[in-house]
Amino acid sequence: MIFLILTLINTNFVMKAILTLSITVCLGFQTLFLSAQHPGEFNAVSRGAVVGLDALDLKTGDLMFFQNTVIEGVIINLGTLSHLTHVAMVVKDPVDGSLWLTHATDNSYDDGVRIAARNESEPRDGVIMTRLQSCFQSKNEGESGFYKKIWVFKLNESLIKRPSSEEVLAFYEKNKHHRFETSELRFLFSAYDLNIFGKDWISFRKNENRICSEYVHQLLTELEFPVEQNQEHNEYTPGDICYIISPLYHQPALFTYREGAYSMTDY
Repeated sequence: MIFLILTLINTNFVMKAILTLSITVCLGFQTLFLSAQHPGEFNAVSRGAVVGLDALDLKTGDLMFFQNTVIEGVIINLGTLSHLTHVAMVVKDPVDGSLWLTHATDNSYDDGVRIAARNESEPRDGVIMTRLQSCFQSKNEGESGFYKKIWVFKLNESLIKRPSSEEVLAFYEKNKHHRFETSELRFLFSAYDLNIFGKDWISFRKNENRICSEYVHQLLTELEFPVEQNQEHNEYTPGDICYIISPLYHQPALFTYREGAYSMTDY
């Protein structure tokens, strides 16, 4: 018994040492990588060129997943063990039919320039609602897309009732005061678990900030979607959300950037 306890203590010590080393390496890599890049590579021109989106007839409750190309996306890939870096829900305005995305994001596309949020005069980060068209951004003077890939999931209404725009808007209004989570640690280790004596040693305390998948998981729970709820909301990653919701949605449409615009692409 004593040997087992000592082994667990040593294991915990080793794991903490590994985590510390991983954090140092990853954050150091981030600094080195960012300093080595040409500034133009991060300048996303405010464009929203997309072909084929209207044919999908998107409605409230549909979901979109993104794969980012900048270093923050690489960190999220490492921390979540997934190629997905962002998730958002589609909202169709009940009055004029315009399409929006509700999500938690840093909302930064071009050296601090941000997309305007719905019914607000000043752009900001955090839990926001932005025009759906605005996510189809280009960069490098239109040579490539800000996102490497964008997946659009349409809800299968034969399996689950579609939420109303009013329900989603009400949830958004209650949560739009939350800022975006900027801690790299929450992105680096959100997909990892280390359970010893019933405690997850890589979990993080809840706070007022939100990551995208945390917000969407809360939203899906509020809407009474049959989603897993075995962890805290902030421990679900974009990849987790995609896995959980896939049985309720149709095969996604994939958009990639080519010839100056995003277009639907075969898998």
